[in-house]
Amino acid sequence: MTHADLAQLSVWEFTARVDGYGKANGWKTRGAGGELSDADLAAMGVEGF
Repeated sequence: MTHADLAQLSVWEFTARVDGYGKANGWKTRGAGGELSDADLAAMGVEGF
């Protein structure tokens, strides 16, 4: 894929390609809470997890 091809992609298409590349190459992803435990979230006052 060339730079010109990338410029023609929508944001959705680009992020989908990056996500697919990452999954295919074993990138580690974090969940929505990252590395925080339930106790860490509670200590910060986050409720409803």
